[in-house]
Amino acid sequence: EAAIGIDDSFYRVGGDSISAIRLLVLCREAGFELRISDLNNTSTIRSQAARALSDDVISAPGTTTQYAPFDSFDEETVQRLKDNVVPGIGLSWDSISDVAPATPLQRGLISETLRSDGGDAYVTWKITSFGSDMDAERLRRSLVQLVGSRSIMRTRFALDPILGVVQVVLKEQVGEELVPAVEYCTSASEVKARATAVSQDQRWGRPQTSPLHIQIISAQGEATSMVWFSHHALHDGWSFSVMEQEWRQLYDADGEKPISTIGVDVPFTNVSRYLAGRDNEDDLNFWKTYLADAEPVRLASGSTSGPPPPDANAQKTITHTTKCDLSSVARACAVPPSTVFLFALATALGLFADSDDISFGLILSGRTLPVDDIARVIGPCINTAICRVRLQQTQSAATALQQLQADLDEINERG
Repeated sequence: EAAIGIDDSFYRVGGDSISAIRLLVLCREAGFELRISDLNNTSTIRSQAARALSDDVISAPGTTTQYAPFDSFDEETVQRLKDNVVPGIGLSWDSISDVAPATPLQRGLISETLRSDGGDAYVTWKITSFGSDMDAERLRRSLVQLVGSRSIMRTRFALDPILGVVQVVLKEQVGEELVPAVEYCTSASEVKARATAVSQDQRWGRPQTSPLHIQIISAQGEATSMVWFSHHALHDGWSFSVMEQEWRQLYDADGEKPISTIGVDVPFTNVSRYLAGRDNEDDLNFWKTYLADAEPVRLASGSTSGPPPPDANAQKTITHTTKCDLSSVARACAVPPSTVFLFALATALGLFADSDDISFGLILSGRTLPVDDIARVIGPCINTAICRVRLQQTQSAATALQQLQADLDEINERG
């Protein structure tokens, strides 16, 4: 392909939502403050350079707010946490290193868990199987190091009568408890059966007592399985990728200090403290305007006009296949491919629901927050939002896509 020039825009040369996040992270590491909305179709390398010279967007790397343990609360609150809240989940004050607010997403997830039958909503588990070349003891050492190095993996949740849900971070030594000794079996089939049995253990994944638990089961020279329990309040999909990459790095570097292998911890409490201290008034005003007069999409009813069909059980299938190079369309319209997909979804929903005003749920990565090293943060940075598309028959597809992208940029900022 042709070389990228200073008058090219990010999306017209094939940028997508994931590479946009990575670009934001790299710019912030270099001290250049960039937002998702700055990557729109009119933005070029030249225009961003001019903006950097004319606006106050350059700062020393790593100059976003730095947080200290327990600094979210006044002395009275800390005393209440020390006397009642932390002991209420079976911990001593000496065993913890920090207490911080929970994010709105964490509060919602834990609330659903506590209300659910069996108390296991949003408790996830995964069995990973390895071949005979996996050293089970070395695997455990790497996981213990990872837990000791990453504060979110040592986090429990407690209920405060005033604050609601708070995060309680245990000290590094707890890694030996969260990744107990390897359990040995005599055959690969026994390892498989035992891993399945462990995965059904209802003790693990509970937010107040054991949101994380990792059990390794092995038959030496034959097979090893890892059963990983985690409450969703500790992770998102991005986090799992980071954790797997880091434990594999620690496994390969067996015996070396974790900080030299995977770097220092970027605590998820940085994210929760940023969100807790943010002024939400502008965000609320945006959402009030954005969703004004919006109607829910009624997928089951279709058109509300005219008499009901004579046979409610009648079925008809129409098959039509259209091929489209999504990337080419996205480049031509200067939007990421995901925006083309969302617009196609909105159009299909509009036809199905007989409406030109369509709203649907959207999951945001949360990795665009102005928090240092946000890409390395392990924790549930994702957020749910509403995407609204108002379809206009007289509007060109390119204009509609660019309008949708502008809305999505704002949603990412307001999340």
